Amino acid sequence: MELKHLPGAHCTGIEATYKLRTQTGLDRKTATVSAIGSYHDLDAGIHPGKLAG
Repeated sequence: MELKHLPGAHCTGIEATYKLRTQTGLDRKTATVSAIGSYHDLDAGIHPGKLAG
């Protein structure tokens, strides 16, 4: 299964999200630490939302 997006959250943690980003080959746009107001759309990917953007 090919991972395309990783919206990590506060429960995932910043360090774990960064480690997963490195191990999966994702970049800053496709593997983020989510915040209030952000959401993930299966077609368009991660949207930072008003508070996180």
